[in-house]
Amino acid sequence: MKKKKAIIITLSVVLLLSLTYLGSCIGALALSIRTVTKVLSPKVDKLFEYFSEDRYIDAYDELIAYELKREMPFDEFEATFSEIQPVLGDLQSKKMDKWYMRQGGRGRFVDLYFNATFENGPG
Repeated sequence: MKKKKAIIITLSVVLLLSLTYLGSCIGALALSIRTVTKVLSPKVDKLFEYFSEDRYIDAYDELIAYELKREMPFDEFEATFSEIQPVLGDLQSKKMDKWYMRQGGRGRFVDLYFNATFENGPG
């Protein structure tokens, strides 16, 4: 009888710890989703606002990651996006499709994927 009771208590404790761990993971995921939506999505809006106003230097200085700046100097950045922006036109709407968070040598990175509609069509 004591052995059966010990097994039931052990299984109950393991189940309780498992549920607590699962709840923590769900909470962390919810916090991550909220952070991506409330913090990063407006930065994407700002980026396209700068592009539509030909303010490439502001976009580059304020919103572009160090890793991209290291690989693409400003003159190359400006040349590339000044050719793309007129083809697409201004951003009309966007909806976040998916995102991935990853750890890199200089911190965390988030890759964002949007379904977007521009003045001249989807993009």
